[in-house]
Amino acid sequence: NFPTETSYKFFDADGISIFSAGPSPASGNVFSTVANCPSCPIPGSASASKVRAYTTQITWSSAGQPGPYLVFYKDTAAAAIQNIIQTPDTIVTLVGLTENTVYNCRVARLCTNLTDTSSLTPAIRFKTFRQNDVGIVGITTPKTGCGLTNDEIITVRIKNFGIAPQSLIPLFFSVDGVIVSGGQPDDGLYTGVVGRDSIATFQFDAKANLAIPKTYLIKAWTKLDGDTAAANDTATVSVSTIASIANLPYFIDFENGAGSWHVDSSSTAPSWKLGTPAKATIKTAVSGTKVWTTSLTGTYNIGEQSYLVSPCFDFTNVAQTPNISFYLNYVSEQPSDGLWLEGSKNSGATWTKIGAPNLGISWYNNAFGGVGTAWSGNSNGWRYAAYSLAGFAGQDSCQFRFVCKTSSFSSQREGFAIDNIALNAPYAKDMLATSVQRLNTSDCGVSQDTVRLTIYNLGSTAQTAFNVRYRVNNQPVVTENVDTLSVAPQSSKVFTFATPFNSATLGAYTIKAWTALAGEQNPQNDTAVLSFVNGRSVPFTENFEGLTSLPLGWKEPTNDASVGLGHGSISSVLYDNLFSSDTKFQPTSPLIGVIKPTDSLTFDFRFVNFSSNSATQLGLLDTLFVEVSTDCGATFNKIFTIKQSNHTPTTTMKRIRLSLAPYAGQAVKIRFNAVWGSGDYYIDIDNINVLKYCVPTVIAGVVTNANVGLNNGAVAVSLTGGVAPFTYKWSNSATTRDLTNLAAGEYCITVTDSEGCIFTKCFTVTTITSLRESDNLSLLQLLPNPTSGVSQLQLAFRQPVAQLNIQLTDVGGRVLLSELRRQVTTENMDIDLSSFAAGLYFVRVVADGEWHTEKLVLMK
Repeated sequence: NFPTETSYKFFDADGISIFSAGPSPASGNVFSTVANCPSCPIPGSASASKVRAYTTQITWSSAGQPGPYLVFYKDTAAAAIQNIIQTPDTIVTLVGLTENTVYNCRVARLCTNLTDTSSLTPAIRFKTFRQNDVGIVGITTPKTGCGLTNDEIITVRIKNFGIAPQSLIPLFFSVDGVIVSGGQPDDGLYTGVVGRDSIATFQFDAKANLAIPKTYLIKAWTKLDGDTAAANDTATVSVSTIASIANLPYFIDFENGAGSWHVDSSSTAPSWKLGTPAKATIKTAVSGTKVWTTSLTGTYNIGEQSYLVSPCFDFTNVAQTPNISFYLNYVSEQPSDGLWLEGSKNSGATWTKIGAPNLGISWYNNAFGGVGTAWSGNSNGWRYAAYSLAGFAGQDSCQFRFVCKTSSFSSQREGFAIDNIALNAPYAKDMLATSVQRLNTSDCGVSQDTVRLTIYNLGSTAQTAFNVRYRVNNQPVVTENVDTLSVAPQSSKVFTFATPFNSATLGAYTIKAWTALAGEQNPQNDTAVLSFVNGRSVPFTENFEGLTSLPLGWKEPTNDASVGLGHGSISSVLYDNLFSSDTKFQPTSPLIGVIKPTDSLTFDFRFVNFSSNSATQLGLLDTLFVEVSTDCGATFNKIFTIKQSNHTPTTTMKRIRLSLAPYAGQAVKIRFNAVWGSGDYYIDIDNINVLKYCVPTVIAGVVTNANVGLNNGAVAVSLTGGVAPFTYKWSNSATTRDLTNLAAGEYCITVTDSEGCIFTKCFTVTTITSLRESDNLSLLQLLPNPTSGVSQLQLAFRQPVAQLNIQLTDVGGRVLLSELRRQVTTENMDIDLSSFAAGLYFVRVVADGEWHTEKLVLMK
């Protein structure tokens, strides 16, 4: 049923393959031969067994004829042939072998009055064991933990790697290079018996002093008499004593270091880093510049399960349930990738997930998928999270860890960032600014926008008549009193400021709002921040790459817009399937401006059939309107129409450019309004740009091709049009207008004029294979040619050569070997091709600027 999984092979009586076929072997008569049974057949089924340090048993079958037999064996490292044993039996024991040595063994039959010998069996390969070999394969205690003492037990695992059972094994251990274990036989002597390949556990009587918080290097080793393998005698482990923090409140913003927060060594593919983030979304800290984040500049890893672990906390003197809080920023694949918090009450021996969605403050947002309850998706900036640590009060060995888990198939994102971690017992006065909002959600803004602040009382007493404040960018601070608004403990209220602000101006806004409670005991959580952009500046670009949904600021009233690859697209596009049940598609851009008279709109589009991805012929009513709004989307004006009469069916994206000069001085929204009339098709929109009109820059160039194996090609560029001055960037990172010293290949230049307009062009440098031969060369020989490995190059010149360059290249011009000689009249040089693949090569001789090339064939 599965011919691609079927193969077969025929062997003759001496085990030599004479025919093979498959996968998918042919049927019928495929092979014919005459095979004679050998007069002296080879023994069968030879194998090694009962391998010991100095002996090994070899067995074989008679294959239907009796012996006697010859057994050949040798140490594989020995150059000479071997020891030979003659025996009438089909079994022999090899003696006098060397321990820990690889041997090859073959068997042959003696026939016809002991004068005819069969072929040898295939080689039997075996390795003898060591006689005496024990070592340490692990130090199992102590382990890194909270508050280790001066009386820690050292436990190790002993393994017998040798063949002989072992007892009375001396053992030692040291801490930071100082031997601690007592002398034998009182301590450090294993008196049991460890058999071959067995493991035993041993506990030293002497204890290790690990009381000072630091990292210790612990070594343990065996010292068995006659042990011939010292490499496996010793095991090493680093153990850290983590100081316990006993005084609350605790706060760390990582500006002065990690503060004992660390990535646990048991993590899989960890990406956590401490530093200043520099990503597209996660690019700032809550305060200062430092955060813990899954990579500082890139993404988290695929298949990651990593642990960011806290120092130890001693809550012995904490009578009330402590709180934990921190700021969190995340962009992850939902629901497959997520982050959650775990806690331990026994120095990290066991861990339990803390909290559940809809409890605490901003605690988990995902309760399904691969990560269960976790933070997953997009936080849209820094978010304050807090939870009550029930059950931790009174415990003395507490730790916490953030767990980052990602799937093996997810699309990597920026990941997770943590800042401003705090633990505290409940305060009497602790007012939290949970979030700040603006009531006008339009990206066009209004002149009288309103700020709303959500307040949460983390304290133990109700609060009223306290001040709250907000500030927009660098404008003056607005202060108001909540008056009669009362916030009970562990509850929240919303306060709306009476003083408005102007959000109608295009640009970026940051609103900071905070509580100003008199006597506030925990000021770290008093402030909430909201950032938003009112309009996007020109140039504006959206190519949808790396997205799975509409970009921020885009709207689609039917809510069925899709973003990504599909139906034959070669890059991510914005698309919809239009048919009888889905007749409209109206993706609308965010506000863009201010438009200048030279600005234009460009975009790519296409229509393809739903079932076949082939080009769509539009019906009479199928239409794509391109529309512009100057009143924030209240009304739209049509500026271009794509319909049956002006649409050429194609599967290739078509570029459209439209002038926006009529909207100079205004901010606009662009809408692509597709209306279905008949059929079943996809509409794709991509590469939407609002750019200034660019005076075309025509790029021309003169190419100088390269000689085989040399980097002597060049490209000289000239420009016509555009607006000087220009900047240049080549695909090989050069920034000059012209390129020299080039090998064969393609080189692309990107030219940017003073207006920011970008133009590209590619040039190809080819290889010149015809070279000027040397008149001074009297002898050039390659012997042998063809060669199976090494060929000797013999050269002689009529006049001495000041500089001689000898090169070996492949057929693609890649230089594999280059040698330089000076003041040469004759030269003999070995060309070693043994490490290269069989094929055609070129040996090039360059003597004082004159050339000669000879072919060299390698056969294997």
